[in-house]
Amino acid sequence: MMPYRIPPAGSHIHWSDVVDEAAVRGLFTPWEGAFFDSGTAALAGLLLTLRQRMAPRDEVILAAYNCPDMISAARYAGCVPRLVDLAPGRPWMELAQVERALSPRTLAVVAVDLFGIPERIGPLRELAIDNGSICIQDSAQGFPQRAGDGTWQGDAVILSFGRGKPVSLLAGGAVLSRDRGVIRDVARTMAEPPGQERQHARRVAAYNLLRHPRLYWLPASLPSLGLGTTRFEPLEAIGAMPSWVKRRVPTAVAAYRARSGGIEAQYAAMGLTGGLVDLARSCGLPPAAPLSRYPLLAPEAASRDALCERLRNFGASPFYGRILPEVEGLEELLAGAGPFPVAREFAARLLTLPTHDGVRATDVGAIRRVLGGGPLRTMKPVGESAG
Repeated sequence: MMPYRIPPAGSHIHWSDVVDEAAVRGLFTPWEGAFFDSGTAALAGLLLTLRQRMAPRDEVILAAYNCPDMISAARYAGCVPRLVDLAPGRPWMELAQVERALSPRTLAVVAVDLFGIPERIGPLRELAIDNGSICIQDSAQGFPQRAGDGTWQGDAVILSFGRGKPVSLLAGGAVLSRDRGVIRDVARTMAEPPGQERQHARRVAAYNLLRHPRLYWLPASLPSLGLGTTRFEPLEAIGAMPSWVKRRVPTAVAAYRARSGGIEAQYAAMGLTGGLVDLARSCGLPPAAPLSRYPLLAPEAASRDALCERLRNFGASPFYGRILPEVEGLEELLAGAGPFPVAREFAARLLTLPTHDGVRATDVGAIRRVLGGGPLRTMKPVGESAG
């Protein structure tokens, strides 16, 4: 019997259609954009610009459960990360801890829309503004289904078009702002990258082929690729998004927006047993809301690990798996930070399911047989769900 394994994230990449760059600029109106070679570089460029504009402020407030690339961007920009815990049972920063962490040195609060679940941008932005700081909305894991739907509410927005992102071209990122002066200054931080269009097109073709469930076991079995591992990698340089990637952004956005949200709706209708919590429903999202991964919380680490193992071939993943101070390469850099008990428990209990276009109805059925059968359990929504 042939191996069968679903990637945890990432839909088919549409690469063939090319548009004029003017169409890219119009895609994000009324936001102005500066386009980088990665989402990490975009955040680093923005933080570097803000540091120059708002000196001597140099501290960045981040959630303790986060992508280590956040630390890479902050360090490249010469910023000091200040970590805060999560709200209980939520992918949101604890507002009281954010308020306590703010100081005259705070440059920015970076709020992440984890899995596409909107952070509470409204109150976070109010706290930042009252402190003379900036609220950055990291939307690398989420993208609005409709233009101008109010998803983006930060002072600036970070996007990523990398592997596994909702709108993916295997490369690229962007800073969005309504302030043309900020975008002009951010653009000055990037270098022009060398041209490698043919090589990148081959990477896209290989990615589209190997994400097939009958083939994904091959890259997943190669430790050198590091698929599914979370580790810290310092950012060495920031460059501009190549023009041959940038001209394909509208096509990728259109393909993403053509999705129906059917997989998310099927998961939302799935009965959960064993104390599993539907995190998206608990945060107040409607059943068909688009998510980069579908997050559940198991009662404890042991049951999460057992479910991940049983559903490994169906794309189940613990995601980052640990809080930032415990990520490989960050132990010494973030030593003494913490203890962040809520974020640590969240990391230990989190289980994510794939939502990309490679998931079939039979896959959802297999997942349902492992997870379902009883009544769906959700936790009462707390505070705002969409900023």
